Amino acid sequence: KAYGDEGVPSFIVTSGSNVGIGTTEPGFPLVVSGTQYDMAKIISSNSAGTALYLDADATGGSNWHLQSTANGAGTGGGKLDFVEAGTSRMVIAGGGNVGIGTTNPLYKLHLKGAGTTEQRIETTDSGAYSRVQLRSATDGYSQFNMGDSGADAAGGLDYAHSTDTLSIRAANAVQLSLGSGVATFTTTPTVGTMTSSDN
Repeated sequence: KAYGDEGVPSFIVTSGSNVGIGTTEPGFPLVVSGTQYDMAKIISSNSAGTALYLDADATGGSNWHLQSTANGAGTGGGKLDFVEAGTSRMVIAGGGNVGIGTTNPLYKLHLKGAGTTEQRIETTDSGAYSRVQLRSATDGYSQFNMGDSGADAAGGLDYAHSTDTLSIRAANAVQLSLGSGVATFTTTPTVGTMTSSDN
């Protein structure tokens, strides 16, 4: 059945209950067809924002929803929240920071979890390799930090592009610098004796 004004249907409902907007032959429960770029818009004045639900009701399925948050949401306003069964799994904050395991990402990619956490970059192609690249301007530096809640960068690696130097940090200070075939210790190293029990 077609619905509209002056013989021009605004939408159509087929005998199989498919709904078509902009088409007279909808092949799915809802089909929206047209030539404009922005085909649909969902607006809500709810204090938590607005959401689109995807509920897999069969065995093994889950209930996901995609939420554009407002200030009344538990995750705070201005975010795109991917929620599974009521639990936020990933958030894109205003400004573009992405959080997995956190709803307040402080960095471009912020991963957070309880217990031991592991991130993996894996290739299955023979002869290929996996890598992480830290890249900056020629007058900048690349840094890999290791720390805890008391000190974000107590240890790590620093690479200065201008001097082509790699530094190893520990105890909040540079301990060893490598560059141009020269190794420089910031403090005099303590040389120990290795025994058979150390092997």
